[in-house]
Amino acid sequence: MLNNELELLPDALRDKQGREQARKMLALTTYADCESIEVAARASGCPPAMVRKWIESPENQQVIADCRTALRMAMANRYLQIMHVATSKLLTRLELGDAKLLRDGSVVMLPVCARDLASIALVASERHAVLTGNISENAMQDKHLQSLAQRILAVSTARLTETYGSDKAREVLANEAIKASEADTNRALQ
Repeated sequence: MLNNELELLPDALRDKQGREQARKMLALTTYADCESIEVAARASGCPPAMVRKWIESPENQQVIADCRTALRMAMANRYLQIMHVATSKLLTRLELGDAKLLRDGSVVMLPVCARDLASIALVASERHAVLTGNISENAMQDKHLQSLAQRILAVSTARLTETYGSDKAREVLANEAIKASEADTNRALQ
């Protein structure tokens, strides 16, 4: 720890024992994050042998485990945010479609290939489930997302080739999406 950083510490940590404890905690938390003794030694300013001794000590195993749990939960929350954003964007893009500028300057809304956003939502949901230990609870959500993505692709592919160049394309796709949504709602209520 640098001397100018010591000024920011409370009085209890300015003495030698307090600095040693702060370095030890910094080394343990850094090790829990990156699992590298060398990186933990550099971060704490302690020799690698001392860091190894702290890490291998039975009394510090709970500190390392608690740090890893906190890191896992922070990552789980990030995946949850990603899942919500991807799902929100998926719904918006399904409702509006993608704008395409034609040569004559007009803008046409084309059905979007939602496979990518559905995949992101599915992966983020899986990651969140793994990190929080809720794998069995999220299994049904994963199946529904996968089913939704497959239906979107099937409807988009079938109807796009059927109505390409027609003004009815958006109307047909919207009706198919509504039917699929109603079927999902009815299935979920059963």
